[in-house]
Amino acid sequence: GRCYCAMGIIYGAMEQYRAALENFEEGLSASRRADRSQLAVTITGNIGHVYFKTGRYSEAMECFQHALEYYKFTDNSHGAGNVLSGMAGIHVFQGEYSKGLELARRAMDLHKKAKQTRGIAVSMMNVGIALMKMGELEKAKVELKKALNYCRSIHLKMTEHDVLKQLSEVCAELGDTKESEHYLDQYIDAQQEEKKLSVKRKAY
Repeated sequence: GRCYCAMGIIYGAMEQYRAALENFEEGLSASRRADRSQLAVTITGNIGHVYFKTGRYSEAMECFQHALEYYKFTDNSHGAGNVLSGMAGIHVFQGEYSKGLELARRAMDLHKKAKQTRGIAVSMMNVGIALMKMGELEKAKVELKKALNYCRSIHLKMTEHDVLKQLSEVCAELGDTKESEHYLDQYIDAQQEEKKLSVKRKAY
């Protein structure tokens, strides 16, 4: 079950969502047969994220709700924070920005409680995105700058790249062309560096 879960995560990171879903479903079946409820719930949440990425929002929400009930029952702040982040994303993509903002902030509080730095960083970014979608551009810019500084303080490169992209967009909407280009240039440089590293990894 754990191996299938790990392979599902890898396929998901590669955006091979069909393969990710197949592995998660195998992992879920195995974890249930082994009576591993914690692993089953983790995989259910992962399936929810795949559904979210592929636009199957109602199915994703069902997975997240199921996982959230378990995490609340077991007082798992980290797990609950991850699930709430996914739910926040669904609300934002469906245009329910206030709900998305509320859940993103709740997720951040839970990740802080669990001292999960990546979760904190992602939640900070999600708060900024929700504010941007609501038209609160100045507030969004402030929150995204906080997220960028936090990512850099803990050397969280992948999330930093995502924040740079969002900062470039919000600055462009504010008419701050020079600042938008500044963040966009950093984002492009980061993407090019990541491609170089990827080529090196494949060479070895």
